[in-house]
Amino acid sequence: MTTQLNFRFFVLLAFGILLNLWTWGQILVSPAQTASVLAQQLVGSGVQFSNPILTCAPNANGIFTALNSGLGLDSGIVLTTGAAATNKNYVGVNGPSSLLASTNNNMPGDAMLNVVSGQSTKDACSLEFDFVPQGDSIRFQYVFSSEEYINATCGPYNDAFAFLISGPGISGPKNLALVPGTNIPVTINSINSGVPGSGYSLANCTSMGPGSPFTNEYVDNTNGMYLTHKGRTVLLDARFGVQPCSTYHLKFVIADAGNYLYDSGVFLRAGSLQSNDLSTSVAAPRTLSGKQFIVKGCAPATIQVKTSVRTAPQTVNMILGGNAVRGIDYNLVSDSLIIPANTGQASFFISPLPTPKNGVKLLTIKFKSPFACSNEQIADSIALLIYDSIALHVLTPDTTLCARSSFTIRAFTDSIVQVQWMPLSFLNDATLIQPVSTPLQSIKYFVSGTVPGAGCKLLQDSLSIQVLPTPSVFAKDQSVCNHSSVTLQATVLPNYDHYTYQWFGPDNFSSKTLSPSLNRVLSKNAGKYTIQVKADTSDCIAEASMFLTVVVPAPPVFNSTTTFCQENKIHTLSVSGTNILWYQVNDSIGHTDAPTINAATEGTYHFFVSQKDSSCESELLPITIEVKKCCEGHVMIPSAFSPNGDGLNDQFKLKPDFGNSVIQLDIFNRWGQLVFRTYNNEAWDGTFHGVPAELGVYFYDAKIACAKGGQVRYTGDVILVH
Repeated sequence: MTTQLNFRFFVLLAFGILLNLWTWGQILVSPAQTASVLAQQLVGSGVQFSNPILTCAPNANGIFTALNSGLGLDSGIVLTTGAAATNKNYVGVNGPSSLLASTNNNMPGDAMLNVVSGQSTKDACSLEFDFVPQGDSIRFQYVFSSEEYINATCGPYNDAFAFLISGPGISGPKNLALVPGTNIPVTINSINSGVPGSGYSLANCTSMGPGSPFTNEYVDNTNGMYLTHKGRTVLLDARFGVQPCSTYHLKFVIADAGNYLYDSGVFLRAGSLQSNDLSTSVAAPRTLSGKQFIVKGCAPATIQVKTSVRTAPQTVNMILGGNAVRGIDYNLVSDSLIIPANTGQASFFISPLPTPKNGVKLLTIKFKSPFACSNEQIADSIALLIYDSIALHVLTPDTTLCARSSFTIRAFTDSIVQVQWMPLSFLNDATLIQPVSTPLQSIKYFVSGTVPGAGCKLLQDSLSIQVLPTPSVFAKDQSVCNHSSVTLQATVLPNYDHYTYQWFGPDNFSSKTLSPSLNRVLSKNAGKYTIQVKADTSDCIAEASMFLTVVVPAPPVFNSTTTFCQENKIHTLSVSGTNILWYQVNDSIGHTDAPTINAATEGTYHFFVSQKDSSCESELLPITIEVKKCCEGHVMIPSAFSPNGDGLNDQFKLKPDFGNSVIQLDIFNRWGQLVFRTYNNEAWDGTFHGVPAELGVYFYDAKIACAKGGQVRYTGDVILVH
């Protein structure tokens, strides 16, 4: 290991700055494990371990999981010369390569690694235990990584590790951590980029042995995001032949060479220490919810058994289990299988037999190891579900319906069958066994079903749908003036002659024509109108609605009195409004001239009046006028008088009856001059400005106050004679 200044302070400072910028999410490490826990993580099938011993700083070992990290393995154990997990105190193996992993654990080295590396070692971390293999070989997988890469490549400080095995047939501990196909130990100088660090010579690498350095086994991690070490090896295999059922000792150890600086680590895949190399696979069946299955009457499953190639045949015994019955649910298969010499593999078939439906069955097959130390040792196993024969039936009969009507197609098949309806037209989902169809035209559907990968024949069925024409009907809202006529309008497409129509509306309106008319529309006719259009040959009915608005302006304001006293007078009625129309009782057409009342005749008169706003006329305002006799009795008014001083009829004076009184009397000559006025019923003596007036006709205008209230007016003429 190259002598360097201790950068630990700077590393921790950089770590503190970056801690809030990223997290170690891709390689997760749980440090400070026990020897037993580490061994359990490493040991897989065909191996039994005992007596585990861990000689290591607590923070230098751990269990890890790696997700999308590019490390080459997903989980296992890690042994390091520094820290296993990055935290506020240490930079471990997990984190970006911009950090520097260089921790001094103040641990001693390892004597065996001193020999392997050719250096005095420090900060050693080792895990060792006894084990008994079931097979005739062992194997495990690992990745070696180091901070020594790049700057210290091909230098004198060669951090090293070893997997040392000892036991029957082995002379002294043997290192299994070798470059594949060689006897060269895996170290910094044996596997690297081939580019020496600054100031170092490539000779330090080539001296490791023929072919060194092995650049094809190296991965540069200079800009890595999840591993702090600057470089690592590819995933390597360690293999070694052993005697089945014998006890061996295995030691995994790693250490710094030369000094404590720049850490290295070894990652061992979980469960990869295996002795039983027999494995099985299943071809042909499909997987459902993680479980493999075959279908009765369909393709068989191919069971393939593999092991290491050997010069002699191997017999693999099997235990058939589950509730599937051999010879009924599947074919008669043997309880053993022979792997021919020099092949390393053999296969057989599980053929599902068609039988009456009796539910899903389970077949389990356990494979005994050819080198099993006891009859209970199982090398591998498979589980296979056997489904009943599949079927596909359309339950809905051929159907006739109206266009745009939706209905669910009823069909049946088994849950494992994938279906496809064709054509896709008008279906909500063509992959559902019971899709919803909303057809616009007649159509024939075909459905097919199969179980992908199960080798079943294609199942098919069909359904025909006849679609009867249903019209499209549209109705637009309308507005009409009060008392006007309107035609309800609807558009029907296509406009065939065989359609029938039915309208419904306010005030019990009903019509069987496409465009009915309403005459003299009133406010009670306003509201929602609905038309139904039906094809004569079917029950296919289309419907649309519209709203009719009746515009009714406010009626005018009547300004005249409704009661007149009987008198000889013509009165014109008056209202306030625009575009006034007057109606007599029997009029159907309004008149713009206001009616007049002749108050000379006692009686009751009836009229109607309206006003128009644009083209709309208001409701008719009824008006009742009464002419009545306001004063009882009468007024005696002379028709002539002669102011000649003979004492007979010398003055013109009014004489009202029953307490009535004269309010005002005006007398005019024939030129309209006022010649006399009195407010207290004084008599006119026939003079004008103190001079006798000319003989002739004069006109009077008299207002009489009735004793019971009200007043009447009298007008007429009087003759002045001598």
